[in-house]
Amino acid sequence: MLVLQIFVLAIMGTAVGLTTRYFSPQELQDRFSDGQKLYALGDYEKAVPHFEAVLATQNNATINVDQVTVTLDEFILPARVAARYQLGNTHNKLGQDLLRRSGFLRSENKSKQADARYDEALAEFKTSLDYFASISAREDIEERTRVMAQFQTLETNYKLKRYDHVIEEGERLLEAFPNSVYETAAYYNIGWSYFELKDYEQAIASFKQVITLSPRGSHSDRSYFQIAESYDALNEYPEALKYFQRLIRRYDFSTMSEKELIEMASLKLKGLVEETSRELVAKAQLRRGDILAEMDKVDEALTVYALVPTNYPTETALVHGAYIRGAELVQKARGTNAALSAYRNAIENVEDKRFQARTQLTIAGLLYDEAEYEKAAEQYQIYMDAYSDVADRIGFGEDKVLYQISQCYQARASHFLQQGELENSQRASDRVTVLLEQILHDHQDTALKADVSFLMAYNWQMQKDDRAADTYRDMVASYPDHPAAPSALLQLARIDYEVRNYETAKLAYNRFLDEYPESNIINQVRLELAMSLKHLEQTEAAIEVFETISEDWSEWAKVQAELADLYVRSGDTPRAQVVLGRALQVADGRDLRGQLLYVKSRIHFKENQYEEAVSGFSDAMQLPLRDDIMDGSLLFRGSAHYELAKSYDVRGDTAVARVRYEASIVDMKALLDRDPAASIKDNAFRTLGAGMIRLQREDEAVRYYSALIKASDDPQQRATFQMLLTELYFDQQLFDHAEEMARELLQMTFEDDNSAGYYRKERAYSIIGNALLKRKNYKAASDILATGLKLYPNSGESANLSFSRAFADFNAGDYASSAEGFAAYTRDYPSDRNAVHGHYYLAHSYQMLTDFEKAATTFRTTKDRFPKASYAEEAMFLIGENYYNQRDFSAAAEAYRDLLDNYPRGRYGDSALYSLAWCQFEQEDMAGGVARMAALVKDYPDSHFAAKAQFTVGDFHYNNREYDQALDAYRFLIESYAGAPEAGRAQALVDELSEIEASMEYSQVMARFEAKDYEKAITGFQLIIRDYPSTYTQLAAYCNLGLTYEILRKWSEAVENYDQTLSNGGDDIENSDVVNFARIHRDWIVENRL
Repeated sequence: MLVLQIFVLAIMGTAVGLTTRYFSPQELQDRFSDGQKLYALGDYEKAVPHFEAVLATQNNATINVDQVTVTLDEFILPARVAARYQLGNTHNKLGQDLLRRSGFLRSENKSKQADARYDEALAEFKTSLDYFASISAREDIEERTRVMAQFQTLETNYKLKRYDHVIEEGERLLEAFPNSVYETAAYYNIGWSYFELKDYEQAIASFKQVITLSPRGSHSDRSYFQIAESYDALNEYPEALKYFQRLIRRYDFSTMSEKELIEMASLKLKGLVEETSRELVAKAQLRRGDILAEMDKVDEALTVYALVPTNYPTETALVHGAYIRGAELVQKARGTNAALSAYRNAIENVEDKRFQARTQLTIAGLLYDEAEYEKAAEQYQIYMDAYSDVADRIGFGEDKVLYQISQCYQARASHFLQQGELENSQRASDRVTVLLEQILHDHQDTALKADVSFLMAYNWQMQKDDRAADTYRDMVASYPDHPAAPSALLQLARIDYEVRNYETAKLAYNRFLDEYPESNIINQVRLELAMSLKHLEQTEAAIEVFETISEDWSEWAKVQAELADLYVRSGDTPRAQVVLGRALQVADGRDLRGQLLYVKSRIHFKENQYEEAVSGFSDAMQLPLRDDIMDGSLLFRGSAHYELAKSYDVRGDTAVARVRYEASIVDMKALLDRDPAASIKDNAFRTLGAGMIRLQREDEAVRYYSALIKASDDPQQRATFQMLLTELYFDQQLFDHAEEMARELLQMTFEDDNSAGYYRKERAYSIIGNALLKRKNYKAASDILATGLKLYPNSGESANLSFSRAFADFNAGDYASSAEGFAAYTRDYPSDRNAVHGHYYLAHSYQMLTDFEKAATTFRTTKDRFPKASYAEEAMFLIGENYYNQRDFSAAAEAYRDLLDNYPRGRYGDSALYSLAWCQFEQEDMAGGVARMAALVKDYPDSHFAAKAQFTVGDFHYNNREYDQALDAYRFLIESYAGAPEAGRAQALVDELSEIEASMEYSQVMARFEAKDYEKAITGFQLIIRDYPSTYTQLAAYCNLGLTYEILRKWSEAVENYDQTLSNGGDDIENSDVVNFARIHRDWIVENRL
């Protein structure tokens, strides 16, 4: 520790030695001069110690520092004041250097280092400001030095873009040092600060003050310019034009001598101004043109733009800008052709070859944007031929030009393909391939390799070339971070989507979402993924993806149309209506409104609102519709007519019904003429036949289908019509005929296929089995369905065969087979439309087999997977019942509570409460169980469990010797449920409890009697007689009341009570002792005292 202390002292001693060294006046001046030399050389860090040493020197016996002066520029200042001032300047310069280094590092994406340098810069500026502030605030320093320091404070804040501080410090300078040499510069900086803060009114006032104070000063030209810019920002265009014009009129450069022009340029070289007066005037002329263009004064604007090349030809950048702005204005006001002439005029009038090259590229790009792809390609070729020597210098070399030309041919190929000109499309596509291969061959180091790969793949994709997919994959693998990589992955998915490989497409879309979650095409990908899921009939998953699409996406309304359709399909029409309402609010375009009307009408159809459905489909069909939506509109409108006709039939309005049936037939025939998809065609044929039958044209319907069968030479087509006729019979519940036709179809020879989503023969097996099911021939149904399933284990009808077979076994009471069948069905067809029923009957099969554990588990699966199904509530109850049967009372209780929470007034509420109460009894929670029983009686007074529950409440209190509460419970039961078996049992217990209660009171009264407190005893006996009628205790009370009166020698009252005892006691042997006592005492009183 001693060594450390000595070391610290040594350091401290050194520091003291440096700061307390004495200088002579000459040495002090030399020290300052050395600092100034280093400052002039830009070696600011080394200059700082010199100025600090001067500042730190104190007055002593050999030197009065305050009298030592030094020269700073043209000023003679006290040495320490000058050192303080220069420290402010030096730290300011260090801050500027660090600020520049920070910007350079940031441009190289070295953010961490850039931030560090920026923080260091702020620290230097802070130190600088502290030094300047310490000067300007001191009254003992002469004013010119203080105002210099104050102005440096203002300037430093401007460099830091602390514009509020600039205004504050500037106003402090103007107030503290009026009429100083910095007054004009202060107003100038204040004006700029207001301009940067967008306070244009104040900016104008400040810049006008600059012009007033120094009309020909170095800041006056720019002040005119900024006043005009401020008026432009305020949309006060005439004022803006006036001030730009005033600036322009200040100079006639044609009369200026060469010397004057050189002096003007030298001001910029010295850093005194940012631009020369001629440069600023030319810029003002250019801005005049811009403002006139904003005012739609096209001709005037073009005239002004033309003045820049004429009057200021040496201001090259501004001349170029004038030509380009003029051409852009011409394009906006007069169209592309006029703009092309303007750009070509610019090329002819400007000798700068790089400008000419850039303008030639603009011409080519303009033609491309106008879909003039062939002309664009020609102009790109001209660029390559004429400007190859400057192409690399402007950053647009041959590889980029070839790529642009290939894009032109790619666009031509797409256009020809859309027009059906396949040969022209192929030729253009081949040209694309040649150009892209040339890029890769001639420019092996090109930065466009990823772009070339993408365009090559896209070109092949358009021509259905199998090489497209592999090229996209290679591109994504090689350049995963390239901007085109997400698009390549999207196109990969689309290749599969277009050929209906939806599962594979789904994988690619999901990969996109995982790898490019921030992509700007994320909503398009989500849309296409959702459509893939829709085609896969994964409705819930499709809905989930659709719901993630952003509302601010341009195609959001179309998304809502698809989403509403899915909700309709899933049966959630309330949600579909909400989604549809959102879409209709933002929909524009007749095709989208047609689709939305179609979906809305589907909802009406789903809700059995057939009149509204017919009207809605009719309105939709007046708008442009996709073919599939038009087919759907005809199908559902025809079906709605059919349903309306049936309802009129039921009401007996056969005339209107006939009209509707005919309308249905018309729509179905129109649909069939359009040759729709196989599934729609089948529905149309069925509805058409059903309509004919409803019109009592059964023979016609049969003849219609029979004629179709006979007229067809195509065995497969004949089988199709045979199947339609079979289904027609089945739909009309003519199950014998349906079975017969189906069996005939099984004997037919034809090339069976599943174009309709199933094989016709497997459908025949399904119809035979279901026809037998309808006729309750369960064993035969099971056998035929098993045969069909064995022949068609993985086809469109397989799920129905599997389910129906298990259902037949269940109805036949073969629960072992039904359990096996439903287990296989739910495993193999988890998304089938009957899946909920499969799980439900599987659970019941297990329950019938007394496999309560599996039953509980399967009922839970039913509830969890199908929470909106009609079985959900029952499943929740049966979960509890099966746990109860296993004596797992804790799990059972949890299930019952779950049911009561979700369905507090449901149809199983009373059963759940009753069972939950018994679970609590089994768990020895007697109070909890009784509370549940009481709740059951209160909430479900009409339940068949209510009397049992109320009796249990009474029993609970009885067993706990809470006789008053038990009596209340039993009496409520007797009054409310008089016919229930429990009421009779309750009455017996009420009688028993009344006797117990009376006996207890009787004992208390007898205590008063034995204490010879006869008046209170009389009152007590009378209360017992009143409160406990028909009890043994009442009989005893009558007898003892008579005895009390006898003791008190009130003979008549005694006889009266003895007579009542004899009357009530009767011949019941249990009452004989009391009756005998009363008879003996009565007779004695009558004989001896009355």
